[in-house]
Amino acid sequence: MSHREQLLSALSTRLKSLEIVSIVHASTFFPHKGTQSSDDSEGSKSIRDRLNFFADLVEKVAPAVVHVQVSSSHSFGFGGTQITAGGGSGLIVRSDGLILTNAHVVGSIRNSQLTITLNDGRKFNGRLVKLDRRTDLAIVKIDGAHDLPVLRLADSTKVRPGEFVVALGSPFTLSNSVTMGIVSNPKRSLNELGLSAPIHYVQTDAAINVGNSGGPLINLDGEVVGINAMKLANSDGVSFAVPAIYVEEFLQGVDKQIATGSKVGYPRRRFVGLAYYLLDDETKRQDPDYASLECGAVVHSVTVGSPAHFCGIEPGDVITKINGQQVNSTTNVQRALHDATKDTLDLEISRHGRQFKVSLKFGDQ
Repeated sequence: MSHREQLLSALSTRLKSLEIVSIVHASTFFPHKGTQSSDDSEGSKSIRDRLNFFADLVEKVAPAVVHVQVSSSHSFGFGGTQITAGGGSGLIVRSDGLILTNAHVVGSIRNSQLTITLNDGRKFNGRLVKLDRRTDLAIVKIDGAHDLPVLRLADSTKVRPGEFVVALGSPFTLSNSVTMGIVSNPKRSLNELGLSAPIHYVQTDAAINVGNSGGPLINLDGEVVGINAMKLANSDGVSFAVPAIYVEEFLQGVDKQIATGSKVGYPRRRFVGLAYYLLDDETKRQDPDYASLECGAVVHSVTVGSPAHFCGIEPGDVITKINGQQVNSTTNVQRALHDATKDTLDLEISRHGRQFKVSLKFGDQ
């Protein structure tokens, strides 16, 4: 038998085995009349009940999703009136009424009035607690609500391309709306589109439209993978969410701010001029230069003319230590940036297996 005939024979055998498997699966989903499932409880359920797991997921998480309405007061000479200036979505992150949303949803108009509508229809006035334009995240507090359902954050460093996700929110003010899709890329830098962004995003093909901003992107475990933020203009199936890892860091700052009684601030941020993502096992497998590194922040892009550019940092470099501390989380990086006692960052860099140190003097932004 020739090599070609052997390949054809093997392919024929494989196709027959797949046909058998498909018949078995089909008989599981669409059993013949008179057949009885080995699992009586499963056999008593309809196909619709057994396969609509997305509906079960939405039923579980939807009570923690809210609609955010932004209004402003205007005077027309004969009295003032409230005008709806915008809106979006949000999710409950603390049972006593802390609502997470996008900064661009609630922070575009100073002294605006915020109205939060819960999934059950109840309305509350909201007040801005914290806002961060860098990560596009904000926290709103509603008073008078207790024992509210909350959503858990996923470990967004473990999100994989192809994972199923569900987006919930209020597109075009249509509250309690649901779309689904997959994760297209868990670490998408908008620099690839010519846009300047200090963080990476979870890219998804789940439909995210005007009004979805601030709502959660959920995995099949009911955990928040990211916060829906934007879609690519004039495109279908290209949307972006702020990863949960940035949300976790932001909420830590919120808890600290509430504990100290600080007021809402719009802080100046120290400018470094680079975008990065944490080194993980998948990145190590893809690039042998990273295989021997224990941890670090992989530099995705560097802004021309920035402090990072002037001190010689290049895309592909791995920052392994900052001020002598290992970089094993975004918290390490942010803590160093917020350390007002230092005017420079002492960085240890790995480049193509070579280790060296640089001193970065950062500016303000």
